[in-house]
Amino acid sequence: MYCAEQVVSELVKAAKNLTASDKDVAGAKARVKTALFTAHSGCGEVQRTGRHLLMTGASGNIADTVKAIDAVSPADVTKAIARAFSGKLTVAAVGNVNDVPYSDTL
Repeated sequence: MYCAEQVVSELVKAAKNLTASDKDVAGAKARVKTALFTAHSGCGEVQRTGRHLLMTGASGNIADTVKAIDAVSPADVTKAIARAFSGKLTVAAVGNVNDVPYSDTL
């Protein structure tokens, strides 16, 4: 039986060594595009345009968004994963935290 410290340590090790395969990225792109096209109607379109305006200062359009999604490569995703887990990690827990390791031990 594993204790919380072992589980968290193994998860951190696994996360630091993640890479994105062509299949993983293609599947993620398909899911993101599906969500985008689903939201691209009625109120969803207004919300999407508003978010885009707030984030970029331009209204943009769905074709530009799809091009940006298509431009993401497995190398880009692997690089983002590496950056996300290269710095000092934060630990959050709910419930009994007696066995949760301190973030400086990860």
